[in-house]
Amino acid sequence: MKKFNLIKSTLGNVINRYGQTVVFYLDEVDSNYDLAVKPLIIIVPGYAESKMDFISTAYYLANNGFMVIRYDNTNSIGQSSGVFDNICFSSMYNDFKAVLDYSFKKFNGSRIGVLTSSLSSRIIFRFLAKEKEASLRVNCLICVAGIVN
Repeated sequence: MKKFNLIKSTLGNVINRYGQTVVFYLDEVDSNYDLAVKPLIIIVPGYAESKMDFISTAYYLANNGFMVIRYDNTNSIGQSSGVFDNICFSSMYNDFKAVLDYSFKKFNGSRIGVLTSSLSSRIIFRFLAKEKEASLRVNCLICVAGIVN
């Protein structure tokens, strides 16, 4: 049976362009590796999903050598600021941009992958097409049950 490592989950937050707080967890195995060397996966929640929906996925990835950021969209369920009735694609877009910008500054040099589910796939497709400089930071995109129509 495989031995699982102790995973450290660190609570953090960033501010999006609307001044709203985006709350996230950084999950990683406590190790001696330089943070700039470990690859990072950003898990993007879909509509009415929260960072708590992705604990098992994040812990699996962390136990296999990745750092993982999972966050709550603003104006949605979870700990991020805003009112649920106000969720829209543009707020989800700007939340991802804030998390990606933070990740790039904090872990400059790390390879960054993005894992999307449901409607978040559509938002990230648009983001990568429009934000040319930011799209160069993303090395891998994995869409789970992507909805694009």
